[in-house]
Amino acid sequence: MGTIINISEDMFNGDVLDLSYGDFSVLYPMFKRQEELQVDYYERAGGKKNIGSENFDTGILMFTLQSINSRMGKRALLKEISSYLKKNGYLHIWDIDKGYGKIFKDDIIINLDSNNEKGRIISIKNFRIANDNSMDSMLKLVQEHFTIVTFQEDRGVYYIKCRKKGR
Repeated sequence: MGTIINISEDMFNGDVLDLSYGDFSVLYPMFKRQEELQVDYYERAGGKKNIGSENFDTGILMFTLQSINSRMGKRALLKEISSYLKKNGYLHIWDIDKGYGKIFKDDIIINLDSNNEKGRIISIKNFRIANDNSMDSMLKLVQEHFTIVTFQEDRGVYYIKCRKKGR
C-alpha cells in the first residue's frame, strides 16, 4: 500500500474553498460534521464561477496541480487562489512528487481523524512524462503568491501549507 495521509479537523478554519481535482474531495465527511466551517466547492474546468475576491480563510488543493499540464497553468491557478483567500489566508496542498521523464502510480490512503473512520483509498496515475509536478518546482511556484509555513514529502506525495502574502 502507498502513502498514508492523516488529516485533522483543526487544520481548517473559517470559510473553506475546496479546489480538489475530480473525485478527490475526500474531506467532505469531515466538513459535514463541522458546523462552524462553511465549505464551497469549485470546479475550475467548468468555467469560472464568481466566488468573489478575499472571501475565504482556507483553500485546499488535493491532487489538483498534477492534473494541470503546463507550468503556466499551475502558476495561473495559484494566482487565482490567492485572490480568493483573505489576507493571511492559508492554502493546503497535497500532490504527487513527479518530475519530468517520470511516471506515478500508487494508492493513497486518506485518514480523517474523527470517529475512527476507515481511511479512503484513492488511486493516482500520472503517465505524462512531459509533466513536471515535483515538490521543488511547486515550492518555487507557490512562493510567488504565498509564504511557505511547512512542507513535507513521504513516498512520492508532498504536503505544503502556505499563507497568502500580504499585498
